[in-house]
Amino acid sequence: MIGSSLFDEAEEALDTLSDIYVARLALLEIKSGETPNRVFDENLIYNAAGALYDFISFDLLDRKFSEYELGYQTRAFETLVKTDLLGKLEEFVRAHFPFRVDAGLLREELQSEIAAAYSEFNANVLGNKEELIESVQVHFPIVCVNGSIYLTKLNEEIDGFEEIPYCITSIRKAGWPGDLEGNLVRRKPEVPVIVTNPQNLEEVLHRVQNCVENYATSIEALPAASIDKWILETSLYRKAVEWNNRAQKTKKRGYRSDLSY
Repeated sequence: MIGSSLFDEAEEALDTLSDIYVARLALLEIKSGETPNRVFDENLIYNAAGALYDFISFDLLDRKFSEYELGYQTRAFETLVKTDLLGKLEEFVRAHFPFRVDAGLLREELQSEIAAAYSEFNANVLGNKEELIESVQVHFPIVCVNGSIYLTKLNEEIDGFEEIPYCITSIRKAGWPGDLEGNLVRRKPEVPVIVTNPQNLEEVLHRVQNCVENYATSIEALPAASIDKWILETSLYRKAVEWNNRAQKTKKRGYRSDLSY
C-alpha cells in the first residue's frame, strides 16, 4: 500500500503516540550510585538505536513474500506495462524527482489518469477475486535503560526537573532508508526510538499495541475511493522509485537516500 493515498490517510493513526515527550538525551555517570559525576561521553542510546535500525533493515530486505503476494504484484506490474500511464510516469519522474520520489506529488500529477484507469486495472489484477490481502509489517524500536529518566529544559538556567516514564528521541541513521525507500511508510533520515526503563516497559508495549490496532481500524474506515485506487497508486509509486534508484546509482556518487532531505 506504500505510496497510495490509502496509506497517507491511515498514517494519522500513528499520531496516538504524539503526546510522548520528544527529547534529546544525555547519560549521566553516577558516582557511588548517588552523585552525578559527569555527562557520559559515549552515545550508548544512539548506538543501540542504530543497531535496532540495522536489524529492521535486515528484516525488511530479507522479507520473503508469499506466492499469493508475488502473484498479484507481478500481475499489477504486467498490467501497468499495458497502460498508457507508464510513459507519462517515466517522463514526470525524470523531470521532477532528481533525488527522491514524492508520492503525493506523483498522485496529484496523474490524478485524472488514475481515476480513469483504476477500475479496469483492478479487474485485471484481481481477476474473479473480490478482495486482496496485503500484509503490513510494523516495527517500534525501543531502548530500555536500567535507570530513571528525567526531563529538564535548558535555557540560560535549568528549567524544571521531573521524572518521566518514557520519551521519544531521534537518530540520524546514515544511508537510511537506502534500498528500503519503496517499502516504508515514513521515509526520513532521522528515525524515532522510544526510550524507557524496566518499570515502564509494560505500559510502553501496551501503547504500541493500541497504536497498531488503531492503525488497522483506521484503514478499514477509510473512504471506498481511497481503497479502490491503492493498487494502481502503489504500483505507480514502486515503479517510480525503481527508476529513481537506478538513476541515482548510475550517477556514481553512491546512493545515499538521506541526501534527499
